[in-house]
Amino acid sequence: MLLRGQHLRRLLLASIQAQRPAAGVPASSPDWRTYHLLELRYIEGQNPGEAMRQLGLARSQFYREQARGIDAVATYLWGRYLNSYNTSTDVSRSDLIRTEAERLTAFPVQHGLDDRELLDDLSAILKPLAIVKGIDAQITSLASLRGLVVDRVLLKQALLVAFNSLLNLPRTQHLEVISSPDGTTGVWFRAQPISGTSVPENELALCRSLVEATGGSTEVTAKDDALELRLMWSFTQPQTLLVVDDNAGLIDLFRRYLAGHSWRVLGAMNGIEAREIVADSLPHVIVLDVMMPQEDGWELLQSLKASERLRNIPVIVCSVLDQPQIALSLGALAYLPKPVTQQQLLHSLAPWSTEKG
Repeated sequence: MLLRGQHLRRLLLASIQAQRPAAGVPASSPDWRTYHLLELRYIEGQNPGEAMRQLGLARSQFYREQARGIDAVATYLWGRYLNSYNTSTDVSRSDLIRTEAERLTAFPVQHGLDDRELLDDLSAILKPLAIVKGIDAQITSLASLRGLVVDRVLLKQALLVAFNSLLNLPRTQHLEVISSPDGTTGVWFRAQPISGTSVPENELALCRSLVEATGGSTEVTAKDDALELRLMWSFTQPQTLLVVDDNAGLIDLFRRYLAGHSWRVLGAMNGIEAREIVADSLPHVIVLDVMMPQEDGWELLQSLKASERLRNIPVIVCSVLDQPQIALSLGALAYLPKPVTQQQLLHSLAPWSTEKG
């Protein structure tokens, strides 16, 4: 976060410096006045009144000039963005894919994967592509993925990228897609391209981004006359986290925080919704807000602890109120002050996480 803030500050400074009038522009020019205003406000940190007095501007003129300067900075930044987008590299494409993956994994996956359905979908796309390329492609089984709890869309795209990257290797004659034969959860792609060929780093980066977004890893090995690209997952059944908070944005934030980790996030915006979810499916952990309409978190916590069936569910109270002693006295196992960082959330959930390490 610190490095990101430093980068943004450098970008802001560069954007303001870009507004500096060229040599030869008269000092009385409105361009110089706008530039000095930006310097005073956003580099020196002066408040509007101080900058107004130093520049000798009336209030209305000051705010007109400030709006003009901000528009100029915004135009400059937009131009930089368009230029970087139009000249984007494959690495930046990988970043875009990672962003899309985070958006998709913000929604919880509740069911295990149907490997036969996925195999049919992939075969319908990949076999015609292999025929066009004149390559013998065999897609035999994805049985080792059966029951894997992962976003199906992301997994499918990862497999497509992996297949296509090997399909495009020079002089590939044969390509085989199989379940990992060593008993692990994964898919192995075996290709027989020209000797000494390697998977292009740009294609590998795209594949790696998608696989990592689903909690997996990639490995490339050269064995005899074949090249193997292995996609692997740790088959860990996710823990269920119920977040009870009347702020839907915080529930979505926690989903993003836990994307790629062994947690499935459910959300409830009040005690009624929370009770319905708990009755239907016992969560492994509950994160509970205090300040909610109609029924506050303390009441819901007391209700949970009074139930013989529910009292053993770990509860983490998460609030802007600095009342950890009340939370612990009522049966909560931890207290998490708002605002919450990803590291704080993961640390709080660590005692119940099924992730290794």
